Amino acid sequence: NIDLQEAIEASMMVELAQWTTAAALERSETRGCHTRIDFPNLSANDPEHTLISPDGENGFRVGRAPVVRLNSETSQMNK
Repeated sequence: NIDLQEAIEASMMVELAQWTTAAALERSETRGCHTRIDFPNLSANDPEHTLISPDGENGFRVGRAPVVRLNSETSQMNK
């Protein structure tokens, strides 16, 4: 049923948009193409990933994780 499939997809798109917006609002800096007019500068702190995870039936949780930087020796091993 195409109508049911489209309704499910629309619901998932709305949920993804909510998660994306929550992550963007959680960030208090401009980094790369992720521009915030109210926070135009790069943070002096170490960069962090913004993590979104489900929390209960209709909610989500916003968390953070440090960015792991590989040294040149490690990145050469992965080639």
